[in-house]
Amino acid sequence: MALAQEQVAAVQAQVPVVGLLAAFYRSFGEDALQVSKDFSFQLGKQLGENIKQVANIARNDANAVAATLNSFLTQASGALIGAPQGNGLGMVLPGDGDG
Repeated sequence: MALAQEQVAAVQAQVPVVGLLAAFYRSFGEDALQVSKDFSFQLGKQLGENIKQVANIARNDANAVAATLNSFLTQASGALIGAPQGNGLGMVLPGDGDG
């Protein structure tokens, strides 16, 4: 049974994540999930503090934090629309192809 290109692409997209999890498990054993969660929490916390500092947001101004994060995420997701995409054989830049 041959896999469709979409199925191959879906599996290939998971390979880095599975590899990272295997490396974490080899290094941290049963604590791998907790180590990953703790790292992600600290990374997110630091990112939030950096954004607040750059945007001059007061410590307790939840509305300003929400507006800044919304703007940041909107811009980041918009940048991904024009990002190179994998096709299972290599990278395809937007606008490349037969077109």
